[in-house]
Amino acid sequence: MCAGINSLLPSGESESKDRVGGRKTATNDNSLYPAAEMKLLLVLMSSLSLVDADSDVIGSDKPVTVTVSDNVILPCHLEPPFNVRNLTVEWKRGETIVHIYTNRKDDPGRQDKNFRGRTSVFHEEMIRGNISLKLTSITELDAGSYTCFVPKLQSQVRRGFVNLTVEPVEQKKDKGSPTHKNNRQPENVGNDTAAIIGIAVVIIAGTVISFVVVLWGLCRNTRQEDNVWANVGSNVRPMFCPMCGPMLGPMLGQCWVQCW
Repeated sequence: MCAGINSLLPSGESESKDRVGGRKTATNDNSLYPAAEMKLLLVLMSSLSLVDADSDVIGSDKPVTVTVSDNVILPCHLEPPFNVRNLTVEWKRGETIVHIYTNRKDDPGRQDKNFRGRTSVFHEEMIRGNISLKLTSITELDAGSYTCFVPKLQSQVRRGFVNLTVEPVEQKKDKGSPTHKNNRQPENVGNDTAAIIGIAVVIIAGTVISFVVVLWGLCRNTRQEDNVWANVGSNVRPMFCPMCGPMLGPMLGQCWVQCW
C-alpha cells in the first residue's frame, strides 16, 4: 500500500510523518534548489564587484609630445582590464570638458566647443578597459594636463593623468625635416654668385691687360717711325707695316718674308 502511494507522488517528493496526527504527508525536495542558485548568484556578483574594485585608472607617467596640425592618442586604461562600456567615462583638461562617454555612446552636447568634432574613444576596446582618447587637428591651445575619469568605478583610483606638449612646426623642421635641408639653398646660391664674380673679374683683368699690350705696341711703332723720319729726312717716305713698323731698303724684304 505504501509502495503504491509513493509511486503516485510527483518526482522529488517523499512521504513524511506528521508528528501530531501520525499521518503521512508529501514534501517537495526541489524547494531547496532556489536557495542554492541564489547563493551562487551572490558569489558571482561579489566576484565581479571585487574585479571592479581592484581595477585602477592608469594614465601616462611620461608627457605626450605632438606637432601642430597632427593627431594624437592620449593613453589611459584600467589595470587589471575591466569592461567599462556600461559606465561613464569623462575626459577633461582642467575644468574644460573634452569628451563624455555615457549610456554606451558619446555625448557631444556637454563637450566644449573647441574640442567638438575632434575627439573620439575606442568603443570596441572599452570591454578590455581601454579608455584612451584620440584628439585630431592639434593646435597650440590643446597643450596641458588631461584627466580621464570613471565616476562610478568601485575603486580608490578612478582618475588617470596625461600631460600633452604641443610643438610648433618650426621646431620639427630644426630636427632635420626636409624643409630644414632646403634652408641650406641660400648658402649654395651665395657660393655660385662668388664663383661668377670671380670669373668676371678674371675676364675683365685679361681684357685690360690685352688692351694695355696693344696700346704699348702702337706707341712703340710710332716711336720707331719718328726715328726713321729723323734719319732719312723729310724727302724719303718709308714703307709702313702694321706688324713691323716703318721700313727702308733691306727691311722691306725681311718684312715680306716674316709678315706676308
